Amino acid sequence: MKGSRNERAFAALVVEMIATKKVLMAKLIERKNTDAKLVGLYPHVAKKQSVLYLVQLPTAEELRDYQFPSLVSSTNAQRSAVSNFIDSLDLCQAEEEERVEPEMTFNPALQYFGQVLTDKIANQENNKKYEMPPMKATILEYCRPDR
Repeated sequence: MKGSRNERAFAALVVEMIATKKVLMAKLIERKNTDAKLVGLYPHVAKKQSVLYLVQLPTAEELRDYQFPSLVSSTNAQRSAVSNFIDSLDLCQAEEEERVEPEMTFNPALQYFGQVLTDKIANQENNKKYEMPPMKATILEYCRPDR
């Protein structure tokens, strides 16, 4: 078997946790003089490597009792307007395929990041304080919703 004795023992623990559908609960203390956190460790085997995913669990000490006033009743016109708005956000019609595939969607934030990065590299000889350029018109066009 590959790996040290500890690695093999850890892999066996993860495999057994998966087989028995169990998770570990543990107390995590990240640094000295900090409060302990309750965490769950979920087993997973990825690419022949055993791992435990750590998820922080809420505790009673973290609960806050906020008091909010009662909500005002909405009118039929308001409910109808919200319903129509939500329906307009639907990218999949009943008989159609998805109109916008995430892999093929233009992301204005990433495009602008690339624009700023390119501009900053091109103007790095300037010793003055750097000011970000305005967003290009082609990127702004994608920020405007279709009718």
